[in-house]
Amino acid sequence: MLPLVRGRAAKAVVLAVIAVWLFVVPARAQGQVLEVAAWSHPPYAYVGDSGKWQGQAVEAVEKVLVSMGYAPRFVALPFKRCLASMRHGDLSIMLPCAISEERSRYMQFSDPVYRISTVLWKKGSNMENCWQDYDDLAGLRIGVGLGYSYGANWDEAVATGIFVLEFAVGKSPILNHFQMAAEGRIDMFISDLKVGYYLKAKHAPRFDDIYPCPKKIGKDRAFGTPISRKYFENHGLSPDAFIDRFNAILKESGVR
Repeated sequence: MLPLVRGRAAKAVVLAVIAVWLFVVPARAQGQVLEVAAWSHPPYAYVGDSGKWQGQAVEAVEKVLVSMGYAPRFVALPFKRCLASMRHGDLSIMLPCAISEERSRYMQFSDPVYRISTVLWKKGSNMENCWQDYDDLAGLRIGVGLGYSYGANWDEAVATGIFVLEFAVGKSPILNHFQMAAEGRIDMFISDLKVGYYLKAKHAPRFDDIYPCPKKIGKDRAFGTPISRKYFENHGLSPDAFIDRFNAILKESGVR
């Protein structure tokens, strides 16, 4: 029960408390629509043949939000626009993305929803010409994602200029790298294991001769569900309360 209050200031406090309560723990019967910025990252998140969003990340976020009383509506945006919507406070939440210090300045992350394992992929099944240390990559053309970092050791190797980076852009940069490797335009490229296997299967037999090297690049990367600090600030809401509730349900549901 809310305490008895007097005056405009006290009334404002009460209204703010009510707003936070409605946002964080809405009545399930309400089914309050919550727009979720959605970016394509198959097989974790993508639009299936039915036209609906699906994948591990989509299912996990949807399950948690429904348990919180929301009716999530996924709004398809390019990844950069998803980040921009979080930065500017246009939307409150987006599908999981890699947790980083820079992004944490304007987004607050949930516990990891999933993790990815990053490796180098190459043409040919001979694993003897894979790599053990970065010196083995000297002079090679390596495809990488624009703006990504793969750990301190990788960044140090990049700074030395020991190999040549080839950036791919567009709707599916990893698919572009598969094509470039198949055509011999790059020697290797970086991709998550699940993403790589998904693309191989989807485009078979086109990339049947592209294989992952066994050695990982850096540690597995955590992908958490982020919310917009600016959105919550603009609406007088508590990001901590929302994330705490989200994490509690995430843990209970065992979706990770």
